[in-house]
Amino acid sequence: MSWTAIAMCTIELAERASYYGVQGCFANFVRGPLPVGGNGAGAVAKGAAGVNQSAGALGMGSTAATATGQTFTFLAYVIPILGGIMADTRWGRFKTICVGTLVGAVAHVLLVIPAIPSVISTGHAYAPFIIAVIILAFASGFIKPSLAPLLCDQSPVKRPTIQVLKSGERVVVDPQATVGRYMLIFYWCINIGSFFAVATSYSERLVGFWLAYLTPGIM
Repeated sequence: MSWTAIAMCTIELAERASYYGVQGCFANFVRGPLPVGGNGAGAVAKGAAGVNQSAGALGMGSTAATATGQTFTFLAYVIPILGGIMADTRWGRFKTICVGTLVGAVAHVLLVIPAIPSVISTGHAYAPFIIAVIILAFASGFIKPSLAPLLCDQSPVKRPTIQVLKSGERVVVDPQATVGRYMLIFYWCINIGSFFAVATSYSERLVGFWLAYLTPGIM
């Protein structure tokens, strides 16, 4: 597997870490109010006082929280249509992935801003928050449709060939089997990235939402 293919898999790991890492935090951030005795960043109170508390920030209720989460999911699955069109007709796959990566990095920085305690306390954190959420959905939409096809293009095996191993065994090097192995590693990276949801859940509860939004962005 070439270094370029490894880089493609790493980008997919980071993109899924971003998506799953913040998606689970959106509901608590919007729905619940700041926990009593917390640090003002959404984390629960320390010690026994915070055992039965949930992380929260804006206190807008379940309806607004569900609407925000569903909006992000909807856009993240619809915008790849635009991303695919841009990759095929304008920018090419590589440039589209680069643009999506840059947009994602900016989105995570913007997500941190409404999660700062001083911004939450003003009561006007939702506007910059939803803007950052929409921008992050565009990042996912630009990366997702181009990454897997570009990865498959990295396979050096273009037609079936017969190779002789050092042991003397004759084997068939099949392009479909090679691409299939690439995709297995690709989806393995997706599963690893999804585990970032665990890290961000503890981050929002113990430290605050700013860390939960920043951690996947570092990836």
